[in-house]
Amino acid sequence: MRPDQITMLNELAEKLADVFLMEGDPSNWSGAGKLPVDMEREERGNRKWDKANAMATGGVLRYVLDITSGGKKNDSKDEDTQAERESDLDRQILEAQKRAADAMKRVMGKPVGNR
Repeated sequence: MRPDQITMLNELAEKLADVFLMEGDPSNWSGAGKLPVDMEREERGNRKWDKANAMATGGVLRYVLDITSGGKKNDSKDEDTQAERESDLDRQILEAQKRAADAMKRVMGKPVGNR
């Protein structure tokens, strides 16, 4: 790639990162602060689109970052990073499950699961 193209892609990545940070913030989603049971049907639908837009922007950002990295990866570091990502993902899944169980408890007014 030409140097000017790389510069333009880096600038694009910065713009996309700004948009992704805004779109990915749950406080900016429709129905923010409400449980799904308290949302109107339209709010739930809009929230789904808000999430989808954030994911799409994140995907474009990642693709641009992959292009600008030019495949420069150290294999041993990449394996370590992959293990860290998997561990972090497991932690995030457990936290999300815990929050979901807590939300269900509040909605149903009784304990959920074996914790």
